[in-house]
Amino acid sequence: IKLGTHWTILFFHAHRAAHIPRVYEQGHKFHHYFHDTTAFDAHFYGSGMPEEFFLLFFEIFGASFGLLPTSLNIHTLMISLTNKVGHTRKEDASGGVNHHPDHHTQHIKNFSIYNCLLDMYFETNYPSNDEYPYATYIVTKKAVTVDSKNVSRFQFTPTTKGRSLEQVWNFPLFKNIAAK
Repeated sequence: IKLGTHWTILFFHAHRAAHIPRVYEQGHKFHHYFHDTTAFDAHFYGSGMPEEFFLLFFEIFGASFGLLPTSLNIHTLMISLTNKVGHTRKEDASGGVNHHPDHHTQHIKNFSIYNCLLDMYFETNYPSNDEYPYATYIVTKKAVTVDSKNVSRFQFTPTTKGRSLEQVWNFPLFKNIAAK
Protein backbone atom coordinates (compact mmCIF):
# COMPACT_ATOMS: atom_id res chain seq x y z
CA ILE A 1 0.00 0.00 0.00
CA LYS A 2 1.32 3.41 -0.86
CA LEU A 3 2.01 5.78 2.03
CA GLY A 4 -0.55 8.31 0.77
CA THR A 5 -3.29 5.71 0.69
CA HIS A 6 -2.36 4.50 4.18
CA TRP A 7 -2.37 8.03 5.59
CA THR A 8 -5.71 8.88 3.97
CA ILE A 9 -7.39 5.86 5.58
CA LEU A 10 -5.73 6.44 8.96
CA PHE A 11 -6.56 10.16 8.90
CA PHE A 12 -10.24 9.54 8.08
CA HIS A 13 -10.81 7.12 10.94
CA ALA A 14 -8.74 9.05 13.50
CA HIS A 15 -10.48 12.26 12.51
CA ARG A 16 -13.91 10.63 12.66
CA ALA A 17 -13.06 9.36 16.16
CA ALA A 18 -12.00 12.90 17.17
CA HIS A 19 -15.57 13.98 16.42
CA ILE A 20 -17.16 11.57 18.91
CA PRO A 21 -19.00 14.04 21.18
CA ARG A 22 -16.97 13.48 24.37
CA VAL A 23 -13.62 13.42 22.53
CA TYR A 24 -14.60 16.48 20.50
CA GLU A 25 -15.54 18.52 23.57
CA GLN A 26 -12.36 17.61 25.46
CA GLY A 27 -9.83 18.11 22.69
CA HIS A 28 -10.61 18.38 19.00
CA LYS A 29 -13.03 21.31 19.37
CA PHE A 30 -10.09 23.70 19.70
CA HIS A 31 -8.93 22.70 16.21
CA HIS A 32 -12.32 23.99 14.96
CA TYR A 33 -12.14 27.28 16.87
CA PHE A 34 -12.21 29.29 13.64
CA HIS A 35 -15.09 28.71 11.24
CA ASP A 36 -12.74 28.08 8.36
CA THR A 37 -9.30 26.52 8.12
CA THR A 38 -5.72 27.65 7.72
CA ALA A 39 -2.44 25.81 7.21
CA PHE A 40 -1.64 26.53 10.88
CA ASP A 41 -4.47 24.17 11.87
CA ALA A 42 -2.47 21.27 10.44
CA HIS A 43 0.85 21.59 12.23
CA PHE A 44 2.06 18.35 13.85
CA TYR A 45 1.62 19.91 17.30
CA GLY A 46 -1.34 21.91 16.09
CA SER A 47 -2.86 24.69 18.11
CA GLY A 48 -2.20 23.44 21.63
CA MET A 49 -4.88 20.77 21.88
CA PRO A 50 -4.55 18.30 24.78
CA GLU A 51 -3.57 15.34 22.57
CA GLU A 52 -0.84 17.46 20.98
CA PHE A 53 0.48 18.42 24.41
CA PHE A 54 0.78 14.69 25.16
CA LEU A 55 2.79 14.13 21.96
CA LEU A 56 5.11 17.03 22.79
CA PHE A 57 5.60 15.71 26.34
CA PHE A 58 6.31 12.21 24.97
CA GLU A 59 9.07 13.59 22.73
CA ILE A 60 10.61 15.70 25.52
CA PHE A 61 10.56 12.67 27.83
CA GLY A 62 12.24 10.49 25.16
CA ALA A 63 14.84 13.18 24.45
CA SER A 64 15.84 13.16 28.14
CA PHE A 65 16.98 9.55 27.54
CA GLY A 66 18.86 10.45 24.35
CA LEU A 67 16.14 9.42 21.86
CA LEU A 68 15.64 11.52 18.74
CA PRO A 69 12.26 13.28 18.51
CA THR A 70 9.89 11.26 16.34
CA SER A 71 8.50 14.44 14.78
CA LEU A 72 11.81 14.99 13.00
CA ASN A 73 11.69 11.84 10.89
CA ILE A 74 10.96 12.21 7.18
CA HIS A 75 7.59 10.42 7.38
CA THR A 76 6.21 12.75 10.08
CA LEU A 77 7.57 15.87 8.40
CA MET A 78 5.97 14.81 5.10
CA ILE A 79 2.59 14.21 6.76
CA SER A 80 2.80 17.59 8.51
CA LEU A 81 3.57 19.33 5.22
CA THR A 82 0.82 17.57 3.25
CA ASN A 83 -1.67 18.22 6.07
CA LYS A 84 -0.99 21.91 5.59
CA VAL A 85 -1.91 21.56 1.91
CA GLY A 86 -5.08 19.65 2.85
CA HIS A 87 -6.09 22.37 5.34
CA THR A 88 -5.61 25.32 2.98
CA ARG A 89 -8.66 26.68 1.16
CA LYS A 90 -7.95 27.29 -2.52
CA GLU A 91 -9.59 30.11 -4.49
CA ASP A 92 -10.11 27.80 -7.46
CA ALA A 93 -12.21 25.04 -5.89
CA SER A 94 -12.47 22.91 -9.03
CA GLY A 95 -11.68 19.22 -8.76
CA GLY A 96 -12.78 19.01 -5.11
CA VAL A 97 -9.58 20.60 -3.75
CA ASN A 98 -11.53 22.24 -0.91
CA HIS A 99 -12.99 18.93 0.28
CA HIS A 100 -11.42 19.02 3.75
CA PRO A 101 -11.52 22.81 4.18
CA ASP A 102 -15.31 22.47 3.68
CA HIS A 103 -15.26 20.19 6.74
CA HIS A 104 -14.26 23.19 8.82
CA THR A 105 -17.51 24.93 7.86
CA GLN A 106 -19.73 21.79 8.00
CA HIS A 107 -18.04 19.99 11.00
CA ILE A 108 -19.93 16.68 10.59
CA LYS A 109 -19.07 16.16 6.92
CA ASN A 110 -15.90 15.71 4.81
CA PHE A 111 -13.62 14.02 7.36
CA SER A 112 -11.12 12.87 4.70
CA ILE A 113 -8.04 14.98 4.11
CA TYR A 114 -7.32 14.61 0.37
CA ASN A 115 -10.31 13.10 -1.40
CA CYS A 116 -13.98 12.25 -1.10
CA LEU A 117 -13.99 8.45 -1.47
CA LEU A 118 -14.21 7.41 2.20
CA ASP A 119 -16.70 10.19 2.90
CA MET A 120 -18.88 9.03 0.03
CA TYR A 121 -18.63 5.43 1.23
CA PHE A 122 -19.54 6.27 4.85
CA GLU A 123 -22.14 8.86 3.73
CA THR A 124 -20.39 11.82 5.35
CA ASN A 125 -19.66 13.68 2.11
CA TYR A 126 -20.82 17.26 1.57
CA PRO A 127 -22.70 18.32 -0.50
CA SER A 128 -23.62 14.88 -1.95
CA ASN A 129 -22.88 11.24 -1.20
CA ASP A 130 -23.75 10.26 -4.77
CA GLU A 131 -21.52 12.50 -6.91
CA TYR A 132 -18.45 14.66 -6.30
CA PRO A 133 -15.63 16.18 -8.37
CA TYR A 134 -12.22 14.64 -7.71
CA ALA A 135 -9.16 15.88 -9.61
CA THR A 136 -10.08 15.57 -13.31
CA TYR A 137 -12.94 13.12 -12.67
CA ILE A 138 -16.51 13.09 -11.47
CA VAL A 139 -16.87 10.29 -8.91
CA THR A 140 -20.30 8.65 -8.89
CA LYS A 141 -21.44 6.18 -6.23
CA LYS A 142 -24.26 3.71 -6.81
CA ALA A 143 -25.50 0.69 -4.90
CA VAL A 144 -25.50 -2.36 -7.17
CA THR A 145 -25.62 -6.14 -6.88
CA VAL A 146 -22.56 -8.09 -8.04
CA ASP A 147 -22.51 -11.89 -7.68
CA SER A 148 -25.57 -11.69 -5.38
CA LYS A 149 -23.77 -9.26 -3.03
CA ASN A 150 -24.74 -5.64 -2.43
CA VAL A 151 -21.80 -3.35 -3.16
CA SER A 152 -21.12 0.35 -3.60
CA ARG A 153 -19.80 1.05 -7.05
CA PHE A 154 -17.57 4.07 -7.57
CA GLN A 155 -17.24 5.19 -11.16
CA PHE A 156 -14.61 7.74 -12.23
CA THR A 157 -15.72 9.67 -15.31
CA PRO A 158 -13.13 12.00 -16.87
CA THR A 159 -14.07 15.67 -17.03
CA THR A 160 -11.36 16.64 -19.52
CA LYS A 161 -11.37 15.95 -23.25
CA GLY A 162 -9.02 13.37 -24.69
CA ARG A 163 -9.17 11.03 -21.69
CA SER A 164 -11.04 7.76 -22.00
CA LEU A 165 -10.07 6.03 -18.77
CA GLU A 166 -12.91 4.92 -16.53
CA GLN A 167 -12.33 2.95 -13.37
CA VAL A 168 -14.90 1.11 -11.30
CA TRP A 169 -14.28 0.07 -7.71
CA ASN A 170 -16.64 -2.17 -5.74
CA PHE A 171 -16.92 -2.11 -1.94
CA PRO A 172 -19.23 -4.20 0.28
CA LEU A 173 -22.13 -2.22 1.70
CA PHE A 174 -22.67 -2.06 5.45
CA LYS A 175 -24.68 0.21 7.71
CA ASN A 176 -23.07 3.42 8.78
CA ILE A 177 -23.13 3.11 12.59
CA ALA A 178 -20.87 6.09 13.34
CA ALA A 179 -22.19 9.37 14.76
CA LYS A 180 -25.23 10.42 12.79
